[in-house]
Amino acid sequence: MYVRPSDDRINFYQDSDGDVVGFEYLLFAQFEFVGLSVRKKAAKSLFKDNDGKSSFLKQLTWIAVSYMQMTEEQVETWSSDANQYVADDDDETFNYSVRIAAIDLLQQALQALADTTQHLIEESDKARATCDKCWWKMQEACLKAIGYVSEEFISAIQDSKVNFDLHGLFEHVVFNYVTAIDIPFLQGRAIVFASQFATFLSGELAARYIAATVDAIQRIESIPAKVSSLKALQNFCRYLDTQYVAPYQSNIIEGVASLLNVTSEDSLILVLETLEFAIKINNDVTARYEHVIGPLVIDVWMKNPTDHLIVSVITDLFESLASNTAAYAAFQSRALPSLVNIINNATESAAVASAIDLITSLVKGGPSPLPTSYVEHIFPSLIHLMLVHEDRSILQNGEVCLKYFIQKDCEHISQWVDSSGKTGLDYVMQYIAKSLQPCESESACFLGELVVKLINKAGNRIVPVLPDLLKAAATRLEGAKTATFIQSLVMIFAHLILSQLSTVVDFLNTLDINGRNGLEFLLNIWLENHESFQGYYSIKVSSIALSKLFLSGDPRIQSIQVKGDLIVTDSSNPDQYTYISSNVKIIKLLISDYQNSSDSDLCDEWEDVEEPSPFAPAEDYVVLSEYLNNKGTEIDLDDDPDVKDDPVYLTNLRDYLTDFFCHCAIQNENNFVHLCSELNEEEQQKLRSLQGRITAKTSPSVSSKKRILNGRNNSSASNIQLMNSSTILDQGSTSNSWDFRPYWNGQVVEWSQKLWLPIVTDSASDEHKLFSDILEINTNSHIGPS
Repeated sequence: MYVRPSDDRINFYQDSDGDVVGFEYLLFAQFEFVGLSVRKKAAKSLFKDNDGKSSFLKQLTWIAVSYMQMTEEQVETWSSDANQYVADDDDETFNYSVRIAAIDLLQQALQALADTTQHLIEESDKARATCDKCWWKMQEACLKAIGYVSEEFISAIQDSKVNFDLHGLFEHVVFNYVTAIDIPFLQGRAIVFASQFATFLSGELAARYIAATVDAIQRIESIPAKVSSLKALQNFCRYLDTQYVAPYQSNIIEGVASLLNVTSEDSLILVLETLEFAIKINNDVTARYEHVIGPLVIDVWMKNPTDHLIVSVITDLFESLASNTAAYAAFQSRALPSLVNIINNATESAAVASAIDLITSLVKGGPSPLPTSYVEHIFPSLIHLMLVHEDRSILQNGEVCLKYFIQKDCEHISQWVDSSGKTGLDYVMQYIAKSLQPCESESACFLGELVVKLINKAGNRIVPVLPDLLKAAATRLEGAKTATFIQSLVMIFAHLILSQLSTVVDFLNTLDINGRNGLEFLLNIWLENHESFQGYYSIKVSSIALSKLFLSGDPRIQSIQVKGDLIVTDSSNPDQYTYISSNVKIIKLLISDYQNSSDSDLCDEWEDVEEPSPFAPAEDYVVLSEYLNNKGTEIDLDDDPDVKDDPVYLTNLRDYLTDFFCHCAIQNENNFVHLCSELNEEEQQKLRSLQGRITAKTSPSVSSKKRILNGRNNSSASNIQLMNSSTILDQGSTSNSWDFRPYWNGQVVEWSQKLWLPIVTDSASDEHKLFSDILEINTNSHIGPS
């Protein structure tokens, strides 16, 4: 191994891209190559001796850990620059170095790492005895290496796959370094190391380490120790029961709060994240410190209103403080004046959008109804801003904020009147109408959620304008181009179909969208875009609504022709598609949804792969991509209590679709078996895969379960049913007006219940052969109670 003296100067070179090319880049390549080789089954024999032992691996890990030692340049930089230390020492850092490359390699050889660590710690102790001033670097590197793989290490020890005296390491080595003030990097590493193994520590030992960590953050001045203490406190709060950290909450808040005004950039984010952990320990203690926390958090935001990373953490802090009932009144009174001032006066769109986001946190966390000032003062400022602004972020954040205003205090909004006589609901409808104009941009991707919330909460108050609103939404779809905007508008109708299928179908059938039938127009767009819909809840709503359309048996739906499969040709002409009935298309889409919902459950059943991809799985990138494309709506929906209470949200989509296909096949619902003959071979094979999922069971409550598939489960968070009074349960009335009323058609049924129905079949025709191996249909057989 090459060790460069601190005074030795090395000439570095740059490649054609301007990147520095030097000795460490050669090490990058070597470590990466060896790391990939260790994973290869064919190369495993290269890393073991004839007797099955791994002396080569031990030597390899010794070299890797040795290269993990801090350089003098790193010591100098990190001692004076907290931001650089935070960035470089993060487990997910983008600042790649030999130190990080070595850690990546060491993950492949835990037992060799354990053996090497014990040996290197002993060697380091000998170096210490000889007064080697750099003796601590090797021990710091050892703790860094093991701490990085702490979860795997604990699991391997518990499964007896790795032999290592972890208890002895904590008792006799680590705790001594936690108080080693004269060696700040080793002290900091020991503190972080202890927190990484928090779940492994005994209660008594954990308490000792927490106390030492809190003491370090309050009294020690060195940057490495403070940064490490902040990281350690996050781990202790994350992994340990609150009983261990609760006694220190006041000290943690005081220590962390004292750093807010003296940190910036990466280190400021670390401080804010630690504060967020601290205020969640005990709400009453947090409330007592609101006078300290509140001003500091608001001040940090006022100084950094356009820094997306800092604002993201500040938003989380706002949500935590707003959800704390003991601290809410004082905190919202302190925060609102600054936020409203930004909305009314700021010229920078990013700052205004950020202020709206923080107000949303206060509205979400507030009581229902909201304090009077929200509707009387904040709502008018917000809605007037949205009516005149065109900025994408302002409109999107504003729509989410309006949605929660309506959820929390729709009654007050409907009663509020300005000097011109317009009510709050008038202004909300004005904004929706503006956003649905063909000339408007498609930045309002949360508009559908706002409309659905308005329908659920406003009830009869919007009856006079509801048909025009739905017509405008359907018409706006004609020129819609972005997937998120299309989804937002389609979801309005999908939600209504779940409870008012026949009324919505009747209404759409009467619409004329520039010469096209409204029902045909909507179905074509919906079915063409369903597969691109995003979000756990939205996909369920769309899938279940489509299943209801199929089960309705409405001939108007069955007669509609939509795009089918792509016609594959050698021609360079534009893509051409087959045209199929809407019912066939619905079956195709629901088969795909079933497969997608099954993949997440079945992924663990695949055989173990010897050569895992070096790339992170695709789902790790979803959040970032959704945010970049303004598709991150599902996070917000999951926080909506109305959504969480919705039976659709609680539905297991795979089970629902299993029951749907079972019912359709056995009943031959709407000529289902014949329609399946129009599926391609892959889709038919997917249907056959349902065989293992379908088991006939009896149920004492057939009628209540049957209501679900027949579209008569009318439960919703708001208990409101939209109906056309000339056709739906309005005896004595012949008007054709929209009406809202509570309507419970018998027992409320959970969507997740199975749908085993009494069935009698006449024969097993050729068309039924597709399902004979799945359902084992026999003449005069039945499922359910006799």
